[in-house]
Amino acid sequence: MKVRKRQKKKNMLIGIMGIIAAFVLVVTLLLPLSRTSGVEAKKKVNSEIESSAASELETRMSPEIEVPYDLDVVENTQKSVDAGHSPWNLDPGFVAQVFASLQLSPEGIVGEYPIAYEELKVLQQTTSDAIVEVNSDKSAIAAIYLKRLVRQDDTGIWTVVGYDLKNNVRKPLHSRLTEAVFSGLYEDLIASFLQ
Repeated sequence: MKVRKRQKKKNMLIGIMGIIAAFVLVVTLLLPLSRTSGVEAKKKVNSEIESSAASELETRMSPEIEVPYDLDVVENTQKSVDAGHSPWNLDPGFVAQVFASLQLSPEGIVGEYPIAYEELKVLQQTTSDAIVEVNSDKSAIAAIYLKRLVRQDDTGIWTVVGYDLKNNVRKPLHSRLTEAVFSGLYEDLIASFLQ
């Protein structure tokens, strides 16, 4: 009976903390908006989102394992794509698919790719950097990091510069911040509530 009552209190407290955290987040996002006009607010939010995404991507653009590349080869591949060959090099998902598949079949790919395009997800992308998540049981790779080394626009090719392995998958920045802020808070509150 006491255990059930404690669990009920614990669940209620966790729910309340979740509501409080959501409220704080909403207030934090909306308060600056109330001080500006609609157009200014939209510009400010878009600017903050872009700078936040770029900042998070910079934080995450350090792969566990770096992949060496030859800039002369990359430049020649860019020229080849400019001439209409291998357009898949313009899509970070396809470049990641080829890279992940070649890790499983280093002798070359015959027929279907071992890693399906649907098993990949572009987590983040700017004009010059991208991170692609690999969701395949066949691969030990968790994430592939790519850069546009020659040209940083829609006509620039993507080059793999590194990857993370599944056993060391990094959590997204927002998850790490949330854990850092609330993990100790929840533990302390729950402990004091149950005493």
